Amino acid sequence: MRALVFTRPSTLELQDIDDPVADAEHSVLTVEATGIGGGEVYQLHHPGQREFPSIMGHGIAGTLANGRRVAVDPVTSCETCAACTSGRRQHCASRRIIGIHSNGGFAEQCLVPTVNCYDLSPELSWEQSAFVEPFANAVHAWNVSEAAPDLRIGIIGAGAIGLGVVAQAALLGTPVIDVAETTTTRCDVAHELGATSTKKQLDGTYDIVFDAVGTPKARAHAVERTANGGTVVLLGLESDSPGFDANEVVRRELRLQASYVYLPDEFAAAIPLAARTSADWIRNYRFEDVQDIVDDFSIGDYTVVRAALRPAGI
Repeated sequence: MRALVFTRPSTLELQDIDDPVADAEHSVLTVEATGIGGGEVYQLHHPGQREFPSIMGHGIAGTLANGRRVAVDPVTSCETCAACTSGRRQHCASRRIIGIHSNGGFAEQCLVPTVNCYDLSPELSWEQSAFVEPFANAVHAWNVSEAAPDLRIGIIGAGAIGLGVVAQAALLGTPVIDVAETTTTRCDVAHELGATSTKKQLDGTYDIVFDAVGTPKARAHAVERTANGGTVVLLGLESDSPGFDANEVVRRELRLQASYVYLPDEFAAAIPLAARTSADWIRNYRFEDVQDIVDDFSIGDYTVVRAALRPAGI
């Protein structure tokens, strides 16, 4: 099969590799769509402890051998530790993510745990399926924020995860959903999903601010715009520098809440949430063209709202 292989930092190579083989616990997925976003761009330039060669892509949807149309929850854990048995698999010391710790969806086929496959309705397009995984992150962020529908919400960044927070807040009837975003196309989509306003920077004060960017500037802005006693939810991973004044956090009694990945029921909840998106917001890419959109994202060109690799063709 064909796959985009991550051979060294900043380098993806289109190669022919062996097909995966199913076993008792894993199925072979024919990949129909794999999301391409900030996570892939960050990993490409900051591979960390990733082994080479490997195959990226963790927001995966496709078809199983029995014809099921599914989205794949890429998170796995040991299932036996205290964290797992108490419903906190995201805290498992053995947590792994398909596309990071094992081969992912930048390929024609992918080996996935059968239990991690969630059915998609025929009405949900493959383009829309590219929103499921980032929206699962958004559902988890909303849950750990302990947000109530009557609170004022600020969101920094209208990438796929930030848009998921917009969709979740709007679904629950949140009266104020203000979004900080500089790209016109993403602002337009945020409005369609239910944002009450979009602007280059937040200018109000909010009970909860979600930072879905992760730069020092964005984190500092989130702290600045959160009301005293409010909550800052940190989702973005663009930088490892905090960017904010910790003493200010203390004096204002702000609650800092990190959010990373999601639980199985949150992944399931993201599927109907993804149905609120439009296939028109997705731009499809062939193997040969993935480097183009990665390069655009790397230089800060986020005109494309959501990108997807389509191994079977566009």
